[in-house]
Amino acid sequence: KPGKEGSTALQQLAESAAGHDANLTIVLLPHLDKASKSSAWFMALEGHGVSIAVEPLERNALPQWLAMRLAAVGLRVEPGEPGQHTLQFFADRVEGNSLAAHQEIQKLALRYPPTPDNGGVVTAAQVEAAVLNVARYDVFKLSDAVLSGQSQRVQRMLDGLQADGSMVGDLLCLIGALGWASTTVVIKATRLRHAPAEYAMLYQLAVSVPVLLALSLWLGEPGIFAPTPLIWASMAYQTVVVAFASYVAWFWLVKRYAASRLSAFSFLTPLFGALAGWAFLGDQLGPLFLLALALVSAGILLVNSAPR
Repeated sequence: KPGKEGSTALQQLAESAAGHDANLTIVLLPHLDKASKSSAWFMALEGHGVSIAVEPLERNALPQWLAMRLAAVGLRVEPGEPGQHTLQFFADRVEGNSLAAHQEIQKLALRYPPTPDNGGVVTAAQVEAAVLNVARYDVFKLSDAVLSGQSQRVQRMLDGLQADGSMVGDLLCLIGALGWASTTVVIKATRLRHAPAEYAMLYQLAVSVPVLLALSLWLGEPGIFAPTPLIWASMAYQTVVVAFASYVAWFWLVKRYAASRLSAFSFLTPLFGALAGWAFLGDQLGPLFLLALALVSAGILLVNSAPR
């Protein structure tokens, strides 16, 4: 979302384009919710131009899409169940990569062109021999496959993610979450629970600062040698609010409350982030946000309610 300044800039851009047909401006946007489509900046763009929605191609619609694209080049699969198996195989090979899927169809048309003898039919063996495995996956689709119980698809996605290195970032996020949880457990299970909260924070910084500094040097990070007022302000916020006040408050709470009940409140973090985006960046909050707030609040209430 563009925020307040970006929203104003987009509206001015749309208004300045009126009557200037010689100039073409293309604005590429991700998927927009209902609130974004009713915002002033989007209505200004749509009012002075043309909006084209390109919806994502979901996995369950991919076989039918492939059949239509094959028909466009004069090809089709075998009738009945064998043809459906061929389309499913094709979909497994090109999932998440529609550009490569189009190229594979063009390759099939060149390799097995439609003739009166074959009637434009491509067999399963021909597709298996010609179509490369060019599927691309992401962790969000992986979670959908896990929740829907598609074990074979989950395995294919894991293999694909591991092959292109996409799981490295997710693994680091998981390690970070485990590290944060381990910090809480260590404080609760050792003599640190009797130490003042400021000492617990100091011990953590005493370990993390040299480790992160050495890691930064090992990775060859250049550092910041031309700080701006915005960078200084960000550093001050990170130092005073994040590294000092929030950590001291967290360690103080960990010493006095059960870790499992206290950790449930961490689910409020993304909600506060969304609220900050609304307050300072002009982001739009729709009904889904209110629903998420209600569900998270209900979960925290259930976790912290007294057992019956």
